[in-house]
Amino acid sequence: MTNGSATQISSQAEALPPPSLRARIITRLVRLVVKHWPRGDYRALVRRARRLFGLPPWLTFAVSFGVNYERVENTDLCGEWITPDANYSDDKVLLYLHGGGYVSCSPQSHRPITAALVRLLHHRVFALDYRLAPESPFPAAVDDAVRAFIWLTQLGFRPQNIAIAGDSAGGGLTIATMLRLKATQQPLPACAVCLSPWLDLTGEWNYGNAECCSMFRPEDIPSFAELYLNGVSPRTPEASPVFADFTGLPPL
Repeated sequence: MTNGSATQISSQAEALPPPSLRARIITRLVRLVVKHWPRGDYRALVRRARRLFGLPPWLTFAVSFGVNYERVENTDLCGEWITPDANYSDDKVLLYLHGGGYVSCSPQSHRPITAALVRLLHHRVFALDYRLAPESPFPAAVDDAVRAFIWLTQLGFRPQNIAIAGDSAGGGLTIATMLRLKATQQPLPACAVCLSPWLDLTGEWNYGNAECCSMFRPEDIPSFAELYLNGVSPRTPEASPVFADFTGLPPL
């Protein structure tokens, strides 16, 4: 993607219609919770993010109807399988990469998303529990995601039968994973889906949705980015895929 393409996307975002009344009300309620991010105190910021974005145990049961969860704990890879109770195709798989600013969340916190995808797709989903910053900064998450994709191929899934998806930081990680696979001449997945992907860690762009996003504001970006980057330039393509060359990547 070129800078011109990014500018075009930004311009399109600025042209979006205003949010609905219900969306504005929900936005205000969420902002009451997150407006006081402890900027400058990184340990407190991580604690707040992990507490806020965690999934309450009771909600785990609420989203478990029709699916099964199986924890995977390997020496170099962790995550969980989400599998339909019955009538699913076992030759295709979705690799899901959760969001959370690279510092929080887990496969469990994103079960409302992955369980819904399993029911819709009738395929298995593997939700990767990649390492988080600041304990494991960039490029640990990219290393883990690439390892997970290769592990799936070693299990017998053909690359053309694997899709990758992710939200927020996981959306950026989805693109970064494919960039690494392309750079190392590894097989690529069939396609990728990015849900509100965090593709730019510089915080330098104009954000057309700055006033309607309920969870983050532009001034939050440097705090989370610095925790993840640990001194690496935010313009590094695997960190900020907006600066990468998308040539040769599968359909997005």
